[in-house]
Amino acid sequence: MSDIAKHLLIGLDYGAGFVEELDPASVKVSPNIADEIHKAGALHPQIKLGLTAEPTIEFTTHDIKLLSAPTLLSVGSPVKVYFRALTDAFGFGTGYISLTATAGLAVPGVISGSKGKPATLTVTIHLASTDGDTAPVAVGTSSPTAAAPSKFYTLGVVTVTSNLAGVTEASLDLGYKIMKNTGENGKPYPTLVYATDQDAKLTATVEGLAEATQARLMVGTAETTVTITFRKLTAAVLPANSGGYLITAQKAAMKVGTVSGGRPATVQLAADLIATAFDGTDYLQFADVG
Repeated sequence: MSDIAKHLLIGLDYGAGFVEELDPASVKVSPNIADEIHKAGALHPQIKLGLTAEPTIEFTTHDIKLLSAPTLLSVGSPVKVYFRALTDAFGFGTGYISLTATAGLAVPGVISGSKGKPATLTVTIHLASTDGDTAPVAVGTSSPTAAAPSKFYTLGVVTVTSNLAGVTEASLDLGYKIMKNTGENGKPYPTLVYATDQDAKLTATVEGLAEATQARLMVGTAETTVTITFRKLTAAVLPANSGGYLITAQKAAMKVGTVSGGRPATVQLAADLIATAFDGTDYLQFADVG
């Protein structure tokens, strides 16, 4: 009996090229098959039906600027996942397994940061079929073109009307709601993926108990000018006060979740972001800062 050939997931291509800042352990390729077992009145099942499938690819990256809004895949902007063969001699072989998808919707999920650590962005790619019958993923043997990672950020200042004192961690759930036309005309795969809604939420853990005012603690408050700043990290150099990434919302409904005892005590703050323009053009804005 021969040994099983082992592979290591080494990276992912998305859009413009290889995502060097990927966490390989975070990558999940899920067929998401919906099926049903029929027993036909008997004690034991006699048939299992495969009905539909909504395949996804998920990953986490330190390149938090990779994606800020849902973006369509295409032949010119695909997603590819690469696995490389391992050898017995503590190294890589020459063989690759690659998974490629050219249709679907890439959706940013949660941007998270905590003091003194690199920030992260979660991404879910909802794959689509060209005709509803053809599987959205092609399996091949192509290899990637990689470079050294360089796009890292760390959590900076968070403001909710004014600066929050002592923020230890913060996350922004971009809150996109996704709908698919799976199962139409009896076909198993979706051919269209829609981002139908967005309901973004900011959460923060704060060591400054002064942030839990009586109004916030009991009934919450309406806040303006909500911002999260991330500072750029450069290899072997401490963060400079430049090269940051700024996310801004114009309005939020803030409430206190929990005041926790500890050394020191912390406050959990949660904000529902609100648009001030009907078309939502002011809802979330992303910008580089010098």
